[in-house]
Amino acid sequence: MITTRLAALLLVPAVLGSGCVVAQTRTRTWSEQPGYEENEQLWYGRVTQVRETVEEYVGDPAGGAVAGAVVGGMVGHALSGGRGGGLFGALAGAMIGADASRGRGQRWFYEVTVRFDDGSLRTYPYANRSPFRVGDEVVLSSRGLSLR
Repeated sequence: MITTRLAALLLVPAVLGSGCVVAQTRTRTWSEQPGYEENEQLWYGRVTQVRETVEEYVGDPAGGAVAGAVVGGMVGHALSGGRGGGLFGALAGAMIGADASRGRGQRWFYEVTVRFDDGSLRTYPYANRSPFRVGDEVVLSSRGLSLR
């Protein structure tokens, strides 16, 4: 009986913790107009393609309810010693699991392809928005890619 309770109590944080993680990313950029160094090599080109990719994250409350019910039922049964706590644990776990599995989000990624005057093609990744449009004339310096 003690080992069943201990196993259930050790299992709860691992299962619940894995479904309740929220990722957050923040980016800030500070820059000035490109000032090129004397004798710095510059590459001139034109944007030929901008590719947008959208990642969507959608929660699954039904799946969360099922997982929560299973874990809650096991924990309730282990803590009550088999005297009806499993049903209460399953119901509570289902509600918690469904609530924890709600939510949705999106992230945008852009790939900007540039054809340089020497004929070479290079692709540069950007997150959240593309600073360039197809046809923009650009220059590549030690500070990165910028409008010409």
